[in-house]
Amino acid sequence: MIIVDSSGRNALDSDLIDEIKGINKVLNADERILVIPSDIGQAAKEQAAAFHAALGISDVIVTKLDATAKGGGALTACNLTGSHVRFIGVGETPEDLQQYDPEKFVARLIGFADLETLLEKARSVVDERSVKQMIKGDFTMDDFLMQLESINKMGSMSQILDMAGLGKAVAKKGNVGEQEEKMKRWKYAIQSMTREEKTDPDVINSSRVRRIAAGSGLKESEVRELLANYSKIKKMMKQFSPGKMKRGGFGALFKQFGM
Repeated sequence: MIIVDSSGRNALDSDLIDEIKGINKVLNADERILVIPSDIGQAAKEQAAAFHAALGISDVIVTKLDATAKGGGALTACNLTGSHVRFIGVGETPEDLQQYDPEKFVARLIGFADLETLLEKARSVVDERSVKQMIKGDFTMDDFLMQLESINKMGSMSQILDMAGLGKAVAKKGNVGEQEEKMKRWKYAIQSMTREEKTDPDVINSSRVRRIAAGSGLKESEVRELLANYSKIKKMMKQFSPGKMKRGGFGALFKQFGM
């Protein structure tokens, strides 16, 4: 497979259209895919129609769907021209290029959860054996770090919350970007801990907090916040142990995090 990525261009610029026509004539490509940003809105109809008339667009990729623009106008406009949306871009990495699913997209557009995609992403990054160990109660700082890294591999926090149907609700409570930055800093603190401290965080006293803070470049209050959140997660893991999930347990867990 050979993919030729042309430079960006406006369909209303006749010189650029003539140029892309020449490229298309030389390549004689099997498919011609138009890439447009979600924030283009209804202008997508005019752009897509012009490119389709010049080249015969086979498919469309809509990008920047991780931004505030929802892309509904762009997708509708593309549909009206007869061009099919094949992929949507929800980030800046190759993993953020998702196959377009009309039902999932509409659900996301109106704020419904896309739990299927969320679970698929979770399965791809979470080690099942490690999770089983944690549920049994063997939850260390190394495990906590592994979970932070797994979350990072799943995408940005805003993407994960959107898939869970919590994006708008959480956005009202605070800055999601600040939470992502906080998680990055927690990783520095964990990496500054000794083997003993990672295995048994209960041994971390005030003097150790000062040393960890100095070694990671964090404030002592940030290290204490990390320890508090570790304790909450460990407690949550115990709730999921066989025979310990009590009625109403989920509600109690959400209350721990102010939800």
